[in-house]
Amino acid sequence: MIIRTPEDKHLYCKFVQSLDLSKPWDMSAKVYVKKRTVAQNSIYWKWNGILGQHVGETSKGIHIALMDELLPQKFEVVMGKERPVPKTTTTLNVIEFMEYLNHIYRFAASFHGVILPIPEEMALNT
Repeated sequence: MIIRTPEDKHLYCKFVQSLDLSKPWDMSAKVYVKKRTVAQNSIYWKWNGILGQHVGETSKGIHIALMDELLPQKFEVVMGKERPVPKTTTTLNVIEFMEYLNHIYRFAASFHGVILPIPEEMALNT
């Protein structure tokens, strides 16, 4: 549940008060960060298709290659050992995804000579 107003907060408190306490509940709260926008996702997959056509690869193949090439590798300690976390775009917020799109735009131009189309509503800082 996203809480934005006093009414939302009241509804959430009411929900918590109604919980059956004969069972334990695991609850948490964190600051809401909006995930990538529909427009960002749309241009991302359009660009994957354009790059895929240029290099003879599928959109999904380009998606995998770009994540591997351009997303930073993150690590977590699991069972006492630092291990790589699989790369993904699904956890990127709006700002992080815009930065990722900027990287893709520069990568396509620099390494493949492909100038990707930029919709007017997406002012990339390239």
